[in-house]
Amino acid sequence: MAAPKVPWSDLVKKKTKFTVGEPNEVVVQKEVIPIVFVPGIMGSRLKKNGEKIWDPDAKGFMLWNYGMATVDAADKKAALVGDTFNEKLLEPYPDDAEHNQKFSDGDWARPSTWPTAEKRGWGTVGWGTYGEILQKLQAAETWPAPLHAFFDFPVYAVGYNWTASNQDSGKKLADRITEIVKAHKDADGLCEKVIVVTHSMGGLVTRWAVEKEGAKEKVLGVVHGVQPAVGAATTYWRMKSGFERGKVAGFELPNPAAWVLGTNGREVTALLAWIPGGLQLLPGPDYTDNAGSKDWLRIYDHEGKEVAKFGSDALTQIYTNEDPLAYWRLVEKSYLLPKPVQDLSVDDAWGTFVNSAEEANAFHVELSGKKHPETQVFYGAGKGTPSCDRAVYRAVLYGWKDAAKDAWSIAKVVKFVAVPGVGTALSVGFEVLKRTEWWQSRGAFKVRAQTADGGVDVVLSHPADVAKENDQPHGHGAGDGTVPESSGKALKQCGEAVGGGEKDAKAFDGIEHEPAFHADQRGLLEKAKDWAHEQVGGPKSGPPEDNPVAFTVASVKRLVRLKIKKAK
Repeated sequence: MAAPKVPWSDLVKKKTKFTVGEPNEVVVQKEVIPIVFVPGIMGSRLKKNGEKIWDPDAKGFMLWNYGMATVDAADKKAALVGDTFNEKLLEPYPDDAEHNQKFSDGDWARPSTWPTAEKRGWGTVGWGTYGEILQKLQAAETWPAPLHAFFDFPVYAVGYNWTASNQDSGKKLADRITEIVKAHKDADGLCEKVIVVTHSMGGLVTRWAVEKEGAKEKVLGVVHGVQPAVGAATTYWRMKSGFERGKVAGFELPNPAAWVLGTNGREVTALLAWIPGGLQLLPGPDYTDNAGSKDWLRIYDHEGKEVAKFGSDALTQIYTNEDPLAYWRLVEKSYLLPKPVQDLSVDDAWGTFVNSAEEANAFHVELSGKKHPETQVFYGAGKGTPSCDRAVYRAVLYGWKDAAKDAWSIAKVVKFVAVPGVGTALSVGFEVLKRTEWWQSRGAFKVRAQTADGGVDVVLSHPADVAKENDQPHGHGAGDGTVPESSGKALKQCGEAVGGGEKDAKAFDGIEHEPAFHADQRGLLEKAKDWAHEQVGGPKSGPPEDNPVAFTVASVKRLVRLKIKKAK
């Protein structure tokens, strides 16, 4: 007769009776603790009417459908939003057989009661961004005894329609967590709670699910990565200037992502202004820049003197400001409808946007300071990948350098008229192109503002330039390239797993936002090698948590060991 199963908790409580001097057969009743991974905005693969519409893994598909010169703001809006926003238009794409081959062969040996990786939602997230962390959390060797002896850790990915509000996505996440717990309890006999790991906006979705949708009682703990806990000024910058390009020696570098997501404010606004989830990434009422100021938008004259500052009431000062002379306002109304829509006026579109902006503000108010009682957090720090922690407008004068450039262009035009030729024509064409609004608004925002002294050019500074304004390593521009330090560390760690009370979030210098869950980012492998060298004869510092993957694994282990401790 088969030995009865003994719940793991009875073993640690020493409730099981053994016969001394005789062999004792014990079958441990393991508990299933599903690990639920929640991706960031644009990290979920989406479909529309059963067909793929968004897939960060399919570079060719994305460039063809969103990045070609023939695809304008109206085309992108039509694909992802439609005439007006409908939260049911897009949905996660878990069952793409071609895409899911990426992980089908690596669905490691698992109990027969577990669903396949496809059924666990792995196909709903970008594999290039999240495949490493999913595989690491799933690998049996990640969980040593007694963790593996007492528990199983099936890994789930819960992609969501990131165009919808975080409230809507949070409700769906809460429902999915309930389904996962029930399914494993029915199939395996023992499953009470999940552990949630989040990336970026997935942290906001999870916090809403935990605090507002009743998921807290089914969550053992949460590990947040690079979460814009109180919003990010980067969202504002991109709605004004388009997705930024990196800079080397003052020159902007090509950025394919910008062509897909929006090369200028007109394109980004046509999308993001209609997307509730995206608008909830704007700085909320608790947001500050890296210096701690709520006035995160600053305006300077040509001599560097501050003449205005905004942000303490961003909703009215910036987001819903419709004064045409307030060039710092978030939205140019005409951008909302890149193509006319029947029975929808620009004023109607503006009214819809204002409602979404007000709901985004209310979302942050509702979520302010709220988190699971067992929360662990990491964020990107330093200026290795400059982030927009503040928006800086500077007035510029028309100086001799600008005049020289214009004179050079005029000379080329004159030369072309005098001596026509193909090469000259191409050169002149490029000079003319560089002076068009389309060219100058690529990854930039420039406006002719009217002042008491007449017109003056005002430029929104690039985050890389703002980062150079002081030499403090955690000052202007510090962050992960998207989320500034101020927002990344706004949510503190808490709970017994981190020693009780609250403690600062874990900082990782130099990590980038999108690949935050990749272990091999700049400088991080060197730290791991240093630790390995210490084991030969140097001082012992303990296994490194100096990369996000290692930190995440260690965080999960802390939560599980706490569960064992409480069971004794």
